[in-house]
Amino acid sequence: MTDIADQPAAAGAVPPLRLLHLDEHLVAVSKPAGLAVHRGPRSDDDESFLLQRLGAQLGRYLYPVHRLDRATSGILTFALEKRAATALQQSLAAPTAVKEYLALARGDTPDAFSCRRPLTNEAGEWKDARTDFATLARFYRVSLLRARLYTGRTHQIRRHLDHTAHQVIGDTTHGKGRINQMFRRRHGLPRMFLHAFRLAFDHPVSGERLDLWDPLPDDLAEFLAALPEVPPDLVARLRARPLDGRWLALSDGPRFVRHSYVTHLESTADGSRLPAGELHQTHQGKPLLVRYDLDALRAEVPRTAVLARPADLWRFSELLPLRDPRNRVSLGETETPLLDCPRLATALGVARLRIKDESRLPGGSFKARGMALAVSMANELGVTRVAVPTAGNAGGALAAYAARAGMRCVVVMPTDTPIVNRLEVELHGAEVVLHDGLIHECGRIVRERYLADGWFDVSTLREPYRIEGKKTMGLELAVQTGFRLPDAIFYPTGGGTGLIGMWKAFAELGALGWLDAERRPRMFACQSTGCDPLVRAFDQGLDAAPDLPGAHTAASGIRVPKALGDFLVLRAVRESGGAALATAESELPRWLALAMAREGIALCPESAACLGAIERCRAQGTLRADADVVVFNTGAAQKYVEFLELAARRASRPQP
Repeated sequence: MTDIADQPAAAGAVPPLRLLHLDEHLVAVSKPAGLAVHRGPRSDDDESFLLQRLGAQLGRYLYPVHRLDRATSGILTFALEKRAATALQQSLAAPTAVKEYLALARGDTPDAFSCRRPLTNEAGEWKDARTDFATLARFYRVSLLRARLYTGRTHQIRRHLDHTAHQVIGDTTHGKGRINQMFRRRHGLPRMFLHAFRLAFDHPVSGERLDLWDPLPDDLAEFLAALPEVPPDLVARLRARPLDGRWLALSDGPRFVRHSYVTHLESTADGSRLPAGELHQTHQGKPLLVRYDLDALRAEVPRTAVLARPADLWRFSELLPLRDPRNRVSLGETETPLLDCPRLATALGVARLRIKDESRLPGGSFKARGMALAVSMANELGVTRVAVPTAGNAGGALAAYAARAGMRCVVVMPTDTPIVNRLEVELHGAEVVLHDGLIHECGRIVRERYLADGWFDVSTLREPYRIEGKKTMGLELAVQTGFRLPDAIFYPTGGGTGLIGMWKAFAELGALGWLDAERRPRMFACQSTGCDPLVRAFDQGLDAAPDLPGAHTAASGIRVPKALGDFLVLRAVRESGGAALATAESELPRWLALAMAREGIALCPESAACLGAIERCRAQGTLRADADVVVFNTGAAQKYVEFLELAARRASRPQP
């Protein structure tokens, strides 16, 4: 291959075209965008054409055998003698010829896909057509594609991408005007983003294999570099001369993937906007919430695209904060089942009761959702040491995900934490610190002893990402109910991250237009009388819960005497028309035994409180008999050995 360097032009002169190959039989040139190859019926009289300019530059007569649209830049070939023209045309049409383009397309494209939709030619006849696509990168609402043509129909790439709903950015004929206008106005889009970067074929005379490469032009490279979230390495590689064909082959998938539409973090203290992509804990002592560009997501990601993905936590990637999936820390967070419980529904006096069984997640609890996101984001942001207080499953979940990520982990827990929770933390290699007190005191130990030494606090709502993982409970529930949410959700509530996250999920789904009914569920925060600060605050009309000294309950996961996000829980409960309710501590074993005997579901003691709350609502008339109710089982009963022994002793076996 002969790569002929740019030649300087005299002042005021038209710069010479850049030649990529030249021999006595053919020439290959880098065609600028906006330059037509030859005169057409709509051409202006004084318009310049590539055929004319290149012929004058070489002092040769050219035989056109290959074409590019006016708006497309990239490699174009001409024969320099008549006898080579036909042979060159045949070489370019041969199955061994490779014609590849770089295209920036709307939305989130699959890693690899093909379009074989027939297209009409200039005479209106339908002709076979095939284009294969590979995704090089995903970022900021778009995908950078490598497109390979197997046929040569007019506007083939543009028409095929339009058919797949991933139109070329800047395509004024087949694209989306609103999207193009946004990129022009906000980011200075210079033209249609389509560039013919590679052409490989057998030389028509010598038979030598020619493999020509044309780097991304300056105008497209500068536009690309200015877009948010584009790694500099990507642009540098695309501008390199010569291009690195091995890197562009991408045999191991996309180099840069943007799954998230995060715009900023929002302070719940005063609404301040904090930048995403930086390490944050709280703002003015209050939690931070992740915010997304929901308008763009609604315009670019159809609900059907999410439904077509594997049924796991990560299918909702656009509504999660992780920017690069290579930073994902996962233990296989599958979709959890939504189980109909007709006998339990009859016992409680409601038309339909379903239990979403979170015990199927890694580690046996819903804590896997929050820790999967928190540790993944910590990994993305360069954290290597994490710490958390726990009275139940959170410590084991963090220890597992930290081990998966190769991070150091410290877990501070009360001395009466269930033995299974303590042992799993130790076996996952984390440091265990026992404290004779309650979880909020353990949290103070984390902040005072470890944060000053550079450890990152993953306590409930003291970083912004556990709530995004818990949010997927609501997103998943929407999918499983056909986007028609239940009448009421009863949720065991300690720190409240799950309830806040689900209420956030429903708001986001509503903004996206993905819900098939306007109604949102009534949210019921369920606690035990042994630790019920949220219930007391709700009953007294308070915006936040006062400290509750002497808290005690065998349901260790909801033994939280003072929750950082209590005001957010109370706000969600009131906005939904729900309530905060407490079940008698002494009744928890009975409800656990009833669920296990009637439905075979190993309900954890925290979720047993939900069944008592349903019974109370029915007795008070605040829950209709025809209600469709969902209860979340947040953990596996088998992790509560001490409580199971208590339940077995106290509860008489219910008759099925």
